[in-house]
Amino acid sequence: MRHRRGRGGHPAPPDAQVYIIEPADGAVVNSPVTVKFGLSGMGVAPAGVERANTGHHHLLIDLPDQPPDLSRSG
Repeated sequence: MRHRRGRGGHPAPPDAQVYIIEPADGAVVNSPVTVKFGLSGMGVAPAGVERANTGHHHLLIDLPDQPPDLSRSG
């Protein structure tokens, strides 16, 4: 996944990775669905919290177009 600059302009560490554990790639799911993420090389913090080597994530599903830059949203 791409490394983006967060609100504070700090890049993710070069070895940081976020990945989806569940559902498995290609799985057919019904609503509601639970998505489990994995993360290595950094931590998670709420939007707006300035803490080194942390960030937050947006999960966007079935969008018809590329969304606006979310690096400034909370």
